[in-house]
Amino acid sequence: MIWAVISTVVATLASMMACCCLPLGLPSGIAAIVYASKVNPLLAAENEIGAMEASRKAKMWCWVTTILGSVFLILVVLSFVLQMLGVVNEDYLEDLKRQIEAGRH
Repeated sequence: MIWAVISTVVATLASMMACCCLPLGLPSGIAAIVYASKVNPLLAAENEIGAMEASRKAKMWCWVTTILGSVFLILVVLSFVLQMLGVVNEDYLEDLKRQIEAGRH
């Protein structure tokens, strides 16, 4: 459960910083939390097979969320590094925007 919650928070915050405030880490994180929350009640009901299946699905969604969070964190760090080095600045972004718009016409 801890892995599900932490990966959800990190992936959501990182994706919001990297992708114009879109919480892209939230759907897979919620799935991880939901499956993780089912494990203990299933064990208490002596449904070991159901608990193992919920645990397997929770683990899968935790990995998906962790990978998403890692990708978004890399994008955020890369963006900051490029801005600090002066590779990406407002003039560059405006030129890029004009080139994209010119290509549409």
